[in-house]
Order: sequence, then C-alpha cells, then structure tokens
Amino acid sequence: MKKVTLQFVCVMALIIVAVLAGCKSMQVDYLEQDTVNGPKYVRQYSPINPREITVWAMYKDGKRRVYSVSPSEITFDSSRPGPQTVRIRGAFNRQEVSFQTEVVPLNRLTVASPPRKTLFKIGEDADPSWPGLEVRGTWAQLGDSQIPLNSCEITGHMKNQAGKQTITIAFGGLRTTFDIDVRSMSGIQIIDLPKKYDYYQGEPLDLAGLRILGLWGDGIPNEELSINMADVTGFNTNNRGIQHLTISKNGRIVNFDVEVWGLVSLDLEKPPTKTDYVVGEQLDLTGILIKGTYMGSTNSRREGDGYIAVNRLSYNGYDPNRIGRQQRITVWMDGINAIYVNFFVNIDPAPVSVSTPASEIKPGDLKIDDVGSGGGRVFYYNAAGFNNTHTGRTCYYLEAVLLTQPNFTSTKEWQLGNNDIAGTATAIGTGRKNTALLVAHRDQTPAAQLCADYRGGGRDDWFLPSKDELNELYRNRADVSLILDDFFHYSSSSQGSSSQAWVQYFNTGRQIQQDKNGQQGYGMIVAVRAF
Repeated sequence: MKKVTLQFVCVMALIIVAVLAGCKSMQVDYLEQDTVNGPKYVRQYSPINPREITVWAMYKDGKRRVYSVSPSEITFDSSRPGPQTVRIRGAFNRQEVSFQTEVVPLNRLTVASPPRKTLFKIGEDADPSWPGLEVRGTWAQLGDSQIPLNSCEITGHMKNQAGKQTITIAFGGLRTTFDIDVRSMSGIQIIDLPKKYDYYQGEPLDLAGLRILGLWGDGIPNEELSINMADVTGFNTNNRGIQHLTISKNGRIVNFDVEVWGLVSLDLEKPPTKTDYVVGEQLDLTGILIKGTYMGSTNSRREGDGYIAVNRLSYNGYDPNRIGRQQRITVWMDGINAIYVNFFVNIDPAPVSVSTPASEIKPGDLKIDDVGSGGGRVFYYNAAGFNNTHTGRTCYYLEAVLLTQPNFTSTKEWQLGNNDIAGTATAIGTGRKNTALLVAHRDQTPAAQLCADYRGGGRDDWFLPSKDELNELYRNRADVSLILDDFFHYSSSSQGSSSQAWVQYFNTGRQIQQDKNGQQGYGMIVAVRAF
C-alpha cells in the first residue's frame, strides 16, 4: 500500500513539473525590435493583415520563437496617406515595437458589378446588403481591391417615388453610382366580385370574396393585392338604390356596383326580455326581436334576413328617473329614425335601505344629493328645522323625485277646472298641506294627485312642492342628480288666484302665475318629501 502511494506522488510531481515547463514555453519575455518586418505599402482605409508582419520574441523558457501578432495589437492611421510608423504593442507586457510603411491613397472607386435586382415596385424596400453588388477601389501602385459593402454608405433609394433613380456609393471621400428603376402600378383589375352585393339599409359593407389583381407591366409579375375597408369608397348604408363603389390602390382605381334595399317598415315580434325596472336602472334591449321589410330599385319588397342586431338599434323615451307604468320607448334602426316601433316599460321606486330608516336620520347626517329615506335626492337641508304644516312635525330635509318627462303626453295638468282652492301657501313646509287641499277638492287636480299617489321607498307622504320649496330645488339643481329640463316649467302646489297657479322655469329661475288648465296648466312634476 505504501509503495502504491509513493508511485502516485511521483507521477503527480512529474505532471506538475511538465505543466510549469509548458507555461514558461508560452510566456513571452520580450519582443526583438530588430527582427520586426512588415509590408512596405498598405492601402488607405484598409487594415494590415497580421500575417504580413513578422517579429521574433524571447520566451520565459529561454527559447526564441516567432511571435503571433493579433489585429488588436496593431496601431496606425489608415486614413492618412504617406509614410507612417506602425506600432505593435504586445498584450503580455505592453512592450512596443514598430516598423515603417507607406499608406497609399485611394484614387478611384468603381462599381465592378451592379446588384442583381435593379427593378423595384413602388413602396418596395431594397435589401440593404444589395446582393450581387461589387464595389472596387484603386490604390496607385497597389492596384485595385474589393471594398466590403458594410464599409460603404449607400443612399438615393426613394421607395415611394416612381422612375429612374441613381444610387450613390460613398467610401473614403470618393463616390460612384449605379441606376435602379422604381415602377408604379399600371392598373388594377377585379378577379372576383364580393359574394354580397345586395344590402339592407343599415347593414355594413362586406368585402368577403373580393379579389383584386395589381398590374405592374414588363419585368414585374402581376400580384394579388390585399384590400381593406379603407381602400373602398362610395358606400352609404343609409342611401337606398344602386351605389357605385370605388377601389383605390397605389394610385389606381377600379369600380363595382352594389344595391342597398330601402327600409319601409319595422315589425316588433318580441319586446326586450326586461320590461320592469327600478328607478335609476339603464334600459336593456337584450332579447328584443325586430324585423325589417325592404324595397329594392324595382319597387319589389322582401323581408330582411333574420332580426336586426341590437347594436344597430337606437331608442328614446326612456327616463330612468321617471317612476311610472307604461313608459313608451321608441326604437328605430340607426340612421333611419322616420321608421320605428314602440314598446312599454314600468319603472318602480327604488327600495329604501333598511340601514337608514327615517327615524334614524338625524340633522346633519345627510348632505345635498344624498339619497333620502324615500329614495329621492336630498335638495334642501335646514339645520334649525322647519314646520310641516300638515303634520305639525319639525323636519330638516326635502327630497325629490322627477315623475314626468318634458313632453305634453307626460306632463300633468294642474287642475281640470278653474275653481278657487282656498288655503294654499307658498312657504317651505306648506307643500304637503297644499297637496292635501288640492286632492280633497271636488275639481280633479292631476298634478297633485300624481304626487300623492306616488309610493317611492314605500312612503305615502309625497307631495307637490310649494312655490318656495320648488325654488330651493331650482337653486340647488346643479348639485342634484336629477334630469331636470330647462325648457318646460315645473308646477308648484301654491295657487296664485282662482284661475292661476305658481310655476317656475328652470332655464331662468323665473316664477310666474299661469293658467291652471289648458296648455299652460301642463307642467313638469316633481314629487317631494319632508323628513
């Protein structure tokens, strides 16, 4: 066992000695200046090939060998013609040796071989390597040599300009050129027309099946072009009749015709799935089924294919803040509002949150535009309180809900007759008592009755506001989330005379007396609560 161990140690020692000797054979001690030999002439702008340089070196092992020079160890200015000193600085110890050479100036640049491709389509990019292009330079007594293209600056190709173009090659301050030809398309033609050429009003253009061929002329093969909607003009889905469409591509045009069948009637086969709403909810047309009947250029009629998509329908008449039954919604196809259908929805009051019952709301708990205990929007607050003359209770807030839309079919008349209703007042806190007097009168009072019948939030104490209460809503209208109309006037519960009542215009804030009945008696109705 000891004998084997001794043998292993001896072998390892021999290996270490051999390695150390090998390392010394690779380590340079110094370069020999008097042995340096290099080319006497070099081309301007060209590097020196290290293989053309010979220099001897003494190595650490005591032996003399030829030193292998790398490109990074060679220093001289290839751009400056004339005699120069070429320095070689060894990477091992930064020792420097040198030799003399002469940089021969470049005096001519030529295109020895043009690129294989010199014919281009307008808009086409050239290969930056210009396959096939060979550029050569001439250096006096050293003759000519090929110049790498990546050392040249090549300019002059304008891909979007048709015609003959001269391409310039620059190298070392000299220039040479070659010519190319950029061709514009000579024309386009239709290979296949679109599959769809008959449209119903409102349908979008469909280019499926359309195939277009671009014609380039001699030297460039024709090719099929990609066409998108931006390339086609002349289509208007709302204009019935024959339409002449134009395809424009690369400055060339071609035409084809389509026909738009005009809508003559709509048929509501099924209203939307949802027709019952809570105040504030947005209208949902999901499930509505409407078909159209269309007329062509020959006055023949036919029913449209399938139902009109919901995203192609428009509507009006829906007011999410107007509570009531049978609110009429008018629906038409986008861009054709003269032909329409109607359906009806119901809007119920929003449920009142059980977390804030009226008995728990204290002065200062709510601010303007908060939701009141009846589901309306708070528009008035009095920290000192005010007297509800109908109940004798002290109240601090007024909340409101808009009950009618700004049209004569939705607004309500103040009174059907002209009889005097004694006892109404104008102050804040008198609106509910005014409403009770109006409803109890033998003449019908639709405006007050609408408010008294309203049960928003499960409350039965809504009323038509007095003159001063209505004015507070006007004063705070910008801060209250109600859709208040500036054109129609709003009715109050305050009588002005036996034939007139106080109203207020929300475009100016002006309060005047107007006839109770007839056209002037119809006003916008806001239901109010005091709590």
